[in-house]
Amino acid sequence: EEFALPTQVAALGAGDTCTSSCSVVAPSTWGDSFEPMPKPGAGDWLNGPGWNERCGQKFSEFIGKKGGVHPHPNSTICLVPLGNFNHTCTKPSDDDAPHNYWADYQLNKPPDGVDMKLIQEVVSAFFGLKVEVADEVPNLELFEKCKSRQWGVGNKQLRTADLHRILWKLKEKNKDMFLCVGITMVDLYPSEKWNYVFGQACPMMGTGVFSFARYNSTNPTVYLKRALSTITHEIGHLVGLEHCVWFSCLMNGVNSLEEGDKTPLGLCPVDLHKLLHAIPHLDPLLRYRKLEAIYENAGLKKIHLWYQMRLKSVHDEQQREIEEQAPQQHQDETQPALPASG
Repeated sequence: EEFALPTQVAALGAGDTCTSSCSVVAPSTWGDSFEPMPKPGAGDWLNGPGWNERCGQKFSEFIGKKGGVHPHPNSTICLVPLGNFNHTCTKPSDDDAPHNYWADYQLNKPPDGVDMKLIQEVVSAFFGLKVEVADEVPNLELFEKCKSRQWGVGNKQLRTADLHRILWKLKEKNKDMFLCVGITMVDLYPSEKWNYVFGQACPMMGTGVFSFARYNSTNPTVYLKRALSTITHEIGHLVGLEHCVWFSCLMNGVNSLEEGDKTPLGLCPVDLHKLLHAIPHLDPLLRYRKLEAIYENAGLKKIHLWYQMRLKSVHDEQQREIEEQAPQQHQDETQPALPASG
């Protein structure tokens, strides 16, 4: 059955944005900022693994979810490098690697390395929380503690459930750690039924993991966009956002690199409304300004210009409201005072 693209009326109702006092999600500020949900292709998410998600998650359903935990302003998100990122490790000796996994393990090197500081800055601005980077979990420890399998030629995969357990133990040691997110260069799989996953979130545990392994691009900008898209998408799941069907949005489900490359790095108004509810202390305008500056410095022109456009739309709407209120205020000030009674 063909997926029926949601109308703007349906999107308005799903986001409940008309009732929000926040100008960032108000329909009057949308302009041309938010593109409609594209029709999914034959192999895309909504025609594949995401078939049962076609109804989408409305704002009312989001706030009605049980077990939601709101972070406090001092909460932290911890990013954990899982395995080696700098390519300086050597093949272990036979004594160190009794299972001989190293011969099967290949790193997919990013074109300019992994800019963990930039990832840290984006995640902090995106969610309004402090972000820390933990010590790297060594490759040897990673493969000893996690179930793995061979997939294809020269490709070792790690099972995500075991990685979640490693992250959970780290999270339990720090009461201020709101979320613990692992980043790895190793390919991932959730179960024997799946070929692979780019990333996976476990909201009940407050842990998430994602892999760079399939970001095979020699273009640093493409590689970086894929990395930032996946990590913010997965952390979005951890705060309760499900896959989006209302607009072209960061939270759209993806089933391939090609589909993922078409999704934007920004949230649609429906999911932004949810995020502001999940993290009450998050200042939406300050968030926009920080992300606009970060993406400009990172050379990600398209998303930088998008945030610039959003800020202008919100500013113009605020100015319009001020101008509309000004004549009424002037009229009130010039009304003759009523004589005192008695």
